[in-house]
Amino acid sequence: MPVDLRASNASQAVTNAGTFAVQVDGSALTALQLIDDVVHSGDAVLSKYAVIGAVFDDTAPVAVTENQAQSLRMTSGRALHTAVQSIAAGDNNIGNVDVVTLPALVAGTANIGDVDVLTLPALVAGTANIGDVDVLTIAAGDNNIGNVDVVTGPTGATAFAIQGTVAHDAADAQSPVKIGGKANLNEPTAVADADRVDAWFDQLGRLIVLPGHANPEAPVTVNGTAAGLSVIAAPGASLSLYICKGVVTNAAAAENIISLRDGAAGTIRWTINAAADGGGALFDFGARGWKLTANTALVADIGAATGYVSVTEYYIAA
Repeated sequence: MPVDLRASNASQAVTNAGTFAVQVDGSALTALQLIDDVVHSGDAVLSKYAVIGAVFDDTAPVAVTENQAQSLRMTSGRALHTAVQSIAAGDNNIGNVDVVTLPALVAGTANIGDVDVLTLPALVAGTANIGDVDVLTIAAGDNNIGNVDVVTGPTGATAFAIQGTVAHDAADAQSPVKIGGKANLNEPTAVADADRVDAWFDQLGRLIVLPGHANPEAPVTVNGTAAGLSVIAAPGASLSLYICKGVVTNAAAAENIISLRDGAAGTIRWTINAAADGGGALFDFGARGWKLTANTALVADIGAATGYVSVTEYYIAA
């Protein structure tokens, strides 16, 4: 049956609607397939990857405008330049970090906070000075940090305290600690009261010890013919006279009784019936001395005839 084709040759409108297929083959097809291989959806298995590059740039980079692209920077050893934007507050363990370079620290004492150093490179042989180190805490228990030379330490109230290992009135143990002093053939210069002093030794290491009191008073001599004669005045509140040595003498032509008393109305501690014309005696109460009642004078009772009392050694103390 004959077909009239004139109707199919009628005019048709041409638009860009629909799907256009382009035939690609050869090297162009291979390139497109390789690009498609490295495009993966999230959480997909990676089968191939594309090599990326960076620009060798060890100098200050040029700033980039927000939302614009720019090349990655790398070192001459092909290590990427990276920057840590921030670290969360608190304790953070970021593992082993090799710090290639550090900016210069400020002059003087610098506090960089708490740093946990997991490993350290070996120190150089011999003596090494790593500067000033502040040890904030030391782990509990026994710690051996080797031989430590302390060049300087605190002074005053916070100075290092050295004390023995055995308390007072406890059983003796360990080795004794030697004491020392200053060798001096001459009497040392006096210091202010309550000051700390060096022990006094001779040049053979023998400790100098003086009998009696270290600071005796000057000798005193009085004479009289009556009871209640003050020989040495009362020394003052909370102080006492310590009478060590002296002599009494009778200057009369007859015997004379001379007594030493603890105060005007106190107890008689020493008495002698001195012979006429220069009779007398020495009195000696030892190096420690006779301690009178606090703030009390030394008083002598002398008979009707003239008598002398000389105190050649005494001192004043509490």
